[in-house]
Amino acid sequence: MPLLWDIWMSFVAGFVFSSLKPLIENKFKKYKLNDTLFFSLGLSFNQLVIVLISVWIYTEIDPNWIMLYWIDTKILGNAIHFIYACFPFFYLVSYKANKRLIELNRGRLSLIVAATSWIILTLLVSPNFFIVFKNNDAPTHGVDYSAQYLWHVTSFPSENILWIIPLDLGLFFLAFFLIVIFLLLIFEILVFIVAWKDYFKPKSNH
Repeated sequence: MPLLWDIWMSFVAGFVFSSLKPLIENKFKKYKLNDTLFFSLGLSFNQLVIVLISVWIYTEIDPNWIMLYWIDTKILGNAIHFIYACFPFFYLVSYKANKRLIELNRGRLSLIVAATSWIILTLLVSPNFFIVFKNNDAPTHGVDYSAQYLWHVTSFPSENILWIIPLDLGLFFLAFFLIVIFLLLIFEILVFIVAWKDYFKPKSNH
């Protein structure tokens, strides 16, 4: 995923996982959940899903794509690695901030803002989001690939995706594209349902 989109997704992950605990506790009164568990689950998601996929694409597919061709990756240099090393911090900040907003009865609004802003950002970057090898000045792994949509990337590398999963890159990126769109839509719908029903408000035992 592009760096800017990754950073915002990391912030959104903090909002989501800090919201899950009160949502579940308010829905099922008999459960008292561990806050550390939810924080750790979100952090694991943040690092494994966001960072691993992005770093893999940056190192193996198209380094320029991570910046969506708005800026030469050489300008940042090793700073890109530092930025990704800060992802746990991005997640921590949003997790703690939203937890405080929930305590102030602002959880519904904060979750809607986070979800909607993520969709808006996706729309803003979409012109370049689905294209790799655009304006490719330097050969990638010795091959000068032409610009192509993610789901058309079938010849690089020649092996299966990650040499483990029996999918070529074209199928992998197509599945990735569909999953991202599906999750964004479902997430937005659920957020508005949560806000409409005010699931952050503790239910009375009576």
